[in-house]
Order: sequence, then C-alpha cells, then structure tokens
Amino acid sequence: GEGESHHTSGAADGGQNQGESDMLQDRIYMAMDENSDGTYEPVMDQEAPNIYPSERLSAIILEEMSKIQKHQLEEVVETMIAKEEHEEIELEEDEVVAKALEQLNRDIHEGKQDMPNLPRSLKQAVEDERFGYFWKHAAKSQYKDILSKHTWKLRKRDRGRMKNIMRSVWAFDIRTKNVKGKTIITKFKARICADGSTQKEGIDYTKSFSPVIKYESIRLLLAIATTERYHVHQFDAVAAYLNANLEEDVYMELPQAHQGVPHSHDRRDIVVQLLKSLYGMKQSGLNWYNTLSKYLVEEMGFTKSRADPCVYRHKKLDIIIGIYVDDIILLHRSEEDREWFFKTLHGKFKLEDRGALEVLLGMEIQQNKDFSVEIRMTKYTRELLDKFGLKNCTPEDTPLAIGTKLTKNAEQNAEWQKRTPYRECAGALLFLMVTCRPTIAHAISLCCRFMSDYNSSHWSALKHILRYLKKEIDTPLVFKCKNENEGVVTFSDSSFADTEERKSTGGYITFYRGCPISWKSKKLGDMAMSTTAAEYMQLAEASRNTMWVLMFLKELGLGRNITPTIYEDNQAAIHIADKEGNSDRTKHI
Repeated sequence: GEGESHHTSGAADGGQNQGESDMLQDRIYMAMDENSDGTYEPVMDQEAPNIYPSERLSAIILEEMSKIQKHQLEEVVETMIAKEEHEEIELEEDEVVAKALEQLNRDIHEGKQDMPNLPRSLKQAVEDERFGYFWKHAAKSQYKDILSKHTWKLRKRDRGRMKNIMRSVWAFDIRTKNVKGKTIITKFKARICADGSTQKEGIDYTKSFSPVIKYESIRLLLAIATTERYHVHQFDAVAAYLNANLEEDVYMELPQAHQGVPHSHDRRDIVVQLLKSLYGMKQSGLNWYNTLSKYLVEEMGFTKSRADPCVYRHKKLDIIIGIYVDDIILLHRSEEDREWFFKTLHGKFKLEDRGALEVLLGMEIQQNKDFSVEIRMTKYTRELLDKFGLKNCTPEDTPLAIGTKLTKNAEQNAEWQKRTPYRECAGALLFLMVTCRPTIAHAISLCCRFMSDYNSSHWSALKHILRYLKKEIDTPLVFKCKNENEGVVTFSDSSFADTEERKSTGGYITFYRGCPISWKSKKLGDMAMSTTAAEYMQLAEASRNTMWVLMFLKELGLGRNITPTIYEDNQAAIHIADKEGNSDRTKHI
C-alpha cells in the first residue's frame, strides 16, 4: 500500500478465530481511507492506487479484516452501489450537438473529412480524434436512458446463486438519410447490448420468437394510403427494449467503459441484474412486442389484426398502424388523430416524431400530393453495384438473357467457389426482390437454386441481374389508384417440367386496386404429370395468397364488397377449378 505503515494486507493472520474465518469467505476487497475520528470510508476506483492490476480488483481493504464485521462490510458495498446507481449524467444540449453535426456534414461534402467508420470498441470510439465527441455523446445518452428506465441493479457476484452471467458488448451505428443526392448523417448511435450467444435456454430465457410486420403488409398499408387518401407518418420508439420488463433472473457482466464516460466499471466482483430487456438478448423483441401490444389494445383502444399481428386498427378513430420492432408507421386523415396518437403513446413510451414516412427497412418511400406512393432502393442498389465491381457496367434490358438455362455445376472448382461471393450477392438481390423489385423474382429464384454448387455461368447470371438493375436504378415501384372499381386481382402462371428434376416453376402477383401487394416465383414442390396439373397447383398457391389479402382488407374494414379475380391462362385448369371437372387424367390432382 504505497509504503504507508498503517496499511496491512487483506489476508488475516493464522491467529484469527472461526468467526473471522467465516467473515473472509465472501472475499470482498475494497480500499478504505482512515478519517480523523478513526472510522473508515470506501475509496472509489479513480481515487484508489492501481493495486493488483492482474486481478482487476477495484480496491483492497487497507485495514485488518478482523476489525470490520461482516454486516458492516456489506453496508459499505451497498453504499458504493447506491452511489453509482444515483449518479447524474450531464449531456450536451441538443442544439450544440446539432450544430456540430451540421458542421461535420458540411466538411464531408466539401471533401475536408471522410465518412466515419464504425468503431469496434468504446475505447476506440471515444478516443477518435475527429468523431470522439459524437460517440461520447451517444454513449452518455445510452447510459442516461438505461438509468432513467431503471434497467438494471448492481449486485455482488455470487457464483452459487447466479447460474449464468452474460457478457456485455457495445454496438455502434450511424443513421443517415439521402437529401438531394447527398448522404446526410443524422445521428450517431451507441448501445449497450447483451451478448445473446452467452445466454442459456431455460435459465436466461424460454421463448424468443417475436413477430414483425410483413413486407406484403407494408405494401398493403401503402396501397390503402393511396386509394383511401391517408397520410403516412413515422415514429420511432427510443430505446424501445428498455421499456419491457424481464420475467427471468438474468445477470450480465458490467459493460466496458472508458475514462470520461460515466459508470466506468472495471470490477469483477460486481455484476448487473437486468430488470428490463436489453438489446442483444434473445427474448427482448418478444418482451417489447408484448408490452407495446398490451398497451395499444387495453389502454388505447386498438384491435389487433389476425392476418398480421403487427397491424392495428383503432375501434373509433380512423387510424391504422403497423409496427416493425421500434419503427411505427401511422395512417391517418386528420392532424387531430395524429396528435392524439403521439401524445398518448409518448406518455407511456418515449417517441421520436420522424415526420412523413421517408425511409423504412432500407426502402426509400415518397408520398406525393395526389397520395400516390413511390418506393425505391436507389442507395442500396448503388452499394451493390459498387460492392461487386459493376459500378460502371453496361446496363441490360432484361433480368435474364434470352434463352438462359442454368444447370448443376459441372466444373467442380472449389477454389473458385471459395473466392467468389455468389451467396452474398444472391442474398442481397433476394432482399431487393422481396422489398420492391418484382421484375427480378424469376431470375433470382433461378439463381438461388445453386447456392451450394455454382459455377461461372451461374455467376454470370447474377451479374446480368445487377446490370439490369443498373438500368432500372431510379425506376420506382408506383402505388397509384388507376381504377376505383377494381378490387383484388391476381395473375397466376406456371411452366411445365423446366428443371433438371422435371419439376415446374410457378409464379403469381397480386394487386389491390392497381397497386402490387405480393409476388412470388418458385419451383413447385411436387412433380406435375401435365401442364394442367402444374397450372392447377400454382393456381391453388395464388388462391391462398389472394384469400389472405382479402381477409386482411376485411379486418381493416375495406374488403366487404370486394370479389377477388384470378387470371389463369390454362383452360383445363380453369375448368377444373370453376366446374369441378374431373377425368381419368386429372383425378390424381
């Protein structure tokens, strides 16, 4: 202890009695300072000398353990924990941060500064010479949210009672938006997350599946906004998961911290007991969904849809909402309804009003004055072209070259497959197809059949799709009511035995009043014996999807007088479906 004579080690000598030996079993170490009246006070980390760094102990008892009773030691520990739990965090004013962010964007656009990269640790973030100010503010904001929502309690480590202790990690993100072709940084985000990979089923969680709104549901809501003249607004639930209580006893290591950031913990004898859900935990999404859904239904008067459990309609007001985790899209006609929704929900959960819907799940959405909606993914497509070396490629007019027929790999070049990002490219294009590109549905479906065994011809087909997207990069998916009398319309079609295993490929697309809602192109699961059988199997698949759209509309009060129409180009399949026709060659269908 720095050579001071009145300091002694924390280990008791051989002459201690049994009571003192029992007292030492907890092995709690901490630094003490002697007062003038002979009493002792704990010394916090930043004040204590760096003693025993290899064990990373926060402090050492500098007075003989035999002079301190066990209950007194526990009181000292609890005092230290209480002091930390009530620590106030000072943040820069929002206006100051906004001005600094505005200057940063100006420097980036003038070429004086590059776009920031995401840090890998909190230490790297706050020590960044150019962006450390923003990361430090984001980290402090995260701590403030955690403390204000009483997310955890500090506990003494007890390996006997605490069956599993999760690791904690920091996650960082930069939120941007596109303004007149320029990328604008709107927010630096930092989050303390639990490492879900260290959770144990049955101890830390039981159920983990959480529903999110389907892409088809998002498009249907946008179609309703277009045809029924709704305004589309967007809200973001701030630190959403921290609002949901935990049912299990879950413990986590203290998060990594750094000097200058509040709550700099480096003590291995203290852990946190989580009281609220934390990002990264397997059950957090489900807990947040249940908490939000319960409040919407029981307190705000919404009815949950059975077609999609993340879509709600108000019983009295003309309001429809859709939820994707912490993103909330609101369909409303009057400003009074919007203000009521925001004030009521903001009173329970902190919301950020993000104005008219512009960006959702990577989709760039624009609602025009005539209520028509356009969906693009221009930024995402440009990133794909740049990533796979096709930024300056020659555009193509079609998703696939005429006469393209892909077969199983005959080259068996394992080294070439290892260095070719085929799966990565196919997955990225598949996401693009699901969101807003029905025109590439068949092409990407064909390429995805060879994910485990691909060759240069398959890779060329993927690059052909990218070249097609280069031509259509600014072409939006348009939602516009063309015929008010038109309801739900589906087009269905199928090939016959066009694959190597003699299976057929089917596809469909469903519209609501001229707006595309859902589409699919997929190899049929069963082998068809004739074109009639192939067309009829695909017709059944298209019918199921059409009935789901119709059920959805009825729940939202819009589909009571709609009779769906399905277009099919095979007369035999139409005859079987319409007249219940049957013969020796169709009785097996």
